[in-house]
Amino acid sequence: MSYMLLKLMCYMLSLICVMYGLNCINFEKLIKKDKVGQFYAFYSVLVISFTYLMAHFFLDFMTIHLF
Repeated sequence: MSYMLLKLMCYMLSLICVMYGLNCINFEKLIKKDKVGQFYAFYSVLVISFTYLMAHFFLDFMTIHLF
């Protein structure tokens, strides 16, 4: 139960960090006029994938057992 709570907190913290980090990029210059919906789909996939990678990195880093 405690590992599940740790995992949930790690995902939430990673999501906040990824969204904060991606705010520094000015995406308005890259978006074409009629492609705003496609951009939001791409942005969602980008945020989800970066969140997954960051959370798993920290979870793996915390569970490493050095002998």
